[in-house]
Amino acid sequence: KVDGHQVSTTPWKTENSYHEVVTPEIAQHYADKKVVSSETKQENVTEVVEYSPMGHIIPVDENNNPIPNVENPQYNNDPEDPTKGGKTEVPEIPGYTPEVTEVTPEDPGKDTPVVYTANEQKAEVVYIDADDGNKVIARSGVLTGKSGLHIDYSVDQVLTDLINRKYELVNNGFPADAKFDNDSDNDQIFKVIVKHDPSEVTQVETHTLTIHYVSTDGSDVPSDNIQVSTWKREAMTDLVTGEIHKVTPWVSDIKQYNSVNIPVIKGYYADIALVPSRNVEQKNIMITVTYRPLGHVIPVDEDGTTIPNVEKPQYTNDPEDPTKGGKTDVPEIPGYTPEVTEIVPGKSGEDTKVVYKTHTNPQENVKVTPTKDNNNNVKYVFAAENRVNQETAVNKDVLPQTGDKEENHATLVGAMLVAISSLLGLSLVDRKKDK
Repeated sequence: KVDGHQVSTTPWKTENSYHEVVTPEIAQHYADKKVVSSETKQENVTEVVEYSPMGHIIPVDENNNPIPNVENPQYNNDPEDPTKGGKTEVPEIPGYTPEVTEVTPEDPGKDTPVVYTANEQKAEVVYIDADDGNKVIARSGVLTGKSGLHIDYSVDQVLTDLINRKYELVNNGFPADAKFDNDSDNDQIFKVIVKHDPSEVTQVETHTLTIHYVSTDGSDVPSDNIQVSTWKREAMTDLVTGEIHKVTPWVSDIKQYNSVNIPVIKGYYADIALVPSRNVEQKNIMITVTYRPLGHVIPVDEDGTTIPNVEKPQYTNDPEDPTKGGKTDVPEIPGYTPEVTEIVPGKSGEDTKVVYKTHTNPQENVKVTPTKDNNNNVKYVFAAENRVNQETAVNKDVLPQTGDKEENHATLVGAMLVAISSLLGLSLVDRKKDK
């Protein structure tokens, strides 16, 4: 005790020992020792427990290729043994069905590939008309294939057809490398959007004013007189539907159709003399001019009976007015004197009766008088006129010559006999007709 010198010792004794230590769990890691055993040592002891990361579940396709962009979950810990991986569920991958639903790894440090079978998927390409309320105008039909595989389809043929039909491509929503997705609950829809091809065009229309000539008896008439107006406007045309949008007003190349004088046709009168000028219209206009035969001069006796076997001249035309008959001479009829020598018809298409009076025939000294019998037949009564006084008046300055005077009387008597003979002959003819 004075100098601290150890005089003697007894053996070391302890009433304690190091306890057994169970290795604690660290998530997603496994230890190389489950426990550290209990022991008693008269020294400092260090026991090392090493943890390593757990392995993963690796989803692979049927060709053993890792499925991209999916979860690769680490194993769970075994709650009973920190040196092992526990039971671990495989992940759900849309569009795929795994061969197993869970994995318990034999080696917690190694990955476990799990094969997933791709599900059958459906897709469709639709072509949408943006100018018609997004109406679907064409479809690819249902396209089928497994998740993740390339969709074997091209939009080229349909687009070519639509472009030929005057559509324009707005957006092609179907990529060349399109693949089937993994969503088995919803079909894929790829949209190809088109619009109508507009075209600015000049539209042209022609309209006419036609004067069409006809005759009531089918005789020749002038050819149609046709005037043309040309109308134009600028328009934005929808080449798909043909509809016109954003148009400018129609404008004609002329403002008015010219007036037209109706031509004169010999022996005919027209129902109008002039087609006046008029404003052009955006329609075809037809004006029909009708020609009718002019009337005739009809010679009648004082009783209103038509004189037979005589000329009935048609009216001449009025050279200034195609709707009227002009001044027309009445015909000369031997033995008759007309009341007028010319007429201007009041109604161009109606005949005009002209009364003729009988007069003395200076050659035969006979007055011809037409009469009618009870059967309305015409008879002619001849009456010799007394020309003695006329001859006396004419020859009063001539010296009387017996032979000449007798000759004159003989001539007068002969003429009377001829007239009487004619009368008798005509009466006999008339009686035969009556019979």
